[in-house]
Amino acid sequence: MNSLNDRVIYTQYVRQKRTVLYELRLKTVMNQGIRIPIITASGFKELTKLFLGVPFQLC
Repeated sequence: MNSLNDRVIYTQYVRQKRTVLYELRLKTVMNQGIRIPIITASGFKELTKLFLGVPFQLC
């Protein structure tokens, strides 16, 4: 979700949270030229290992 204009950037249904899926999809978004200033997730701490330069917050 783009917090500046409330538009959905990317959506996908998955059966199970997997680190590799997050990595692929976030890189897809970043390759579109979209900068990710912070990642907020509900308890999936593995993301902190994928994007070391991006601040991480649990919700």
